[in-house]
Amino acid sequence: MRKKLLFYLLVILFATSAWSCADSSFDVDEEEELLSADLYVDNDKFELEDLLLPGYPVMFGYAVSRIFLEKTMGSKLLNLIKRNDPYIRFLGDPALPPSRMDYGGLGTIFYPPNMLTASFIDVSLFHEFFHILQNGDIPQRSLNNEIEAYVACCLYSRRINTGAYEPIFNQYIPGFDNIIKALADAIDPELSGTKKTEAVKQLDANYRHAIELLKNSDQYNPEDGWHETPVSTNHFPNIVNLLNLKQ
Repeated sequence: MRKKLLFYLLVILFATSAWSCADSSFDVDEEEELLSADLYVDNDKFELEDLLLPGYPVMFGYAVSRIFLEKTMGSKLLNLIKRNDPYIRFLGDPALPPSRMDYGGLGTIFYPPNMLTASFIDVSLFHEFFHILQNGDIPQRSLNNEIEAYVACCLYSRRINTGAYEPIFNQYIPGFDNIIKALADAIDPELSGTKKTEAVKQLDANYRHAIELLKNSDQYNPEDGWHETPVSTNHFPNIVNLLNLKQ
């Protein structure tokens, strides 16, 4: 157990050090890869090469490792999207806004220049991996899926004790982070008491508010094909599955 804990700490320390020293240039040699050792969480083995195609940026390798080491959501998500062969690849796209990744389908994730040196790479990747869980090979312009992915990021961010999910969207939709936090409060199994009770009461209203905020934003304009799907009692089916929550 102590050896495993030491290994986890070394992986995280190495990743943190690499982020802080990374060159901010976008001309990164994407053929540089993380020479990954086997990762284990509760005897669950994971190798980066099980998921990522050769040529991934080394910083993304560290970020995926960090996701896996968070066992309540991270390792579960990676195992759910893992297939028989690696299929996820990363392509730089200078046209993307800062801090925003984009899942293009068939395992391809586009990223902007600043993402290679961002402090929240793992949270952004978690968001895109969650879209793979939701949509498989074909991305959907679903407002419902976006809200669920943001709530999932919020829950993941809490479990790694950082508010790093906020820069992903707060600069585009001011105040949206508060709605996401409230939605996360309503379903977070680690939260209880009055705050949880009030969040559950407001879940439907907050969900509606989140939909309207997205609709009225430039990023999720319905004229560009973004749409909502009516939901019944389960607003977050993939999160329910990921955390084994009672519906």
